[in-house]
Amino acid sequence: MDLRSKRDVLVVSDSVLAGSHFATSNLSGSAFEDVNLSSSAMDNANLSQITMIDVNLSGATIKNANLSGARLEDCQLAGATINGVPVARLFAAYRAQQKARA
Repeated sequence: MDLRSKRDVLVVSDSVLAGSHFATSNLSGSAFEDVNLSSSAMDNANLSQITMIDVNLSGATIKNANLSGARLEDCQLAGATINGVPVARLFAAYRAQQKARA
């Protein structure tokens, strides 16, 4: 299916679109519910103001991202790293610093 230069609202349900390619596309304001994006790649994507709830990002790699103002709430961070540093160590260092200031 080729949808080049379309400007319509697309409703997709109970479909298998594995291997699809989206390029230079505006999906702003779209809703994705119960979708499988495993092993997908996003390059040069604008995800600003996005809300993700109950998502599985285990094993994901995020590179060269602008995370300014991003919030992580109620997330499982076991094994997560930032620039190679385990997040657990970063939290421990932060707590130690806060304790030393008190």
